[in-house]
Amino acid sequence: MNRHLRPIIGESADRFAELWREKQIEYAFRRGLMDN
Repeated sequence: MNRHLRPIIGESADRFAELWREKQIEYAFRRGLMDN
């Protein structure tokens, strides 16, 4: 993902990708809890 983001947002790409992944995991976890 960083490879695609770097031309658009530059040096912030690494941090953005890290936050994106954290949110993906958080939302997947919450969804799992709601399905029970």
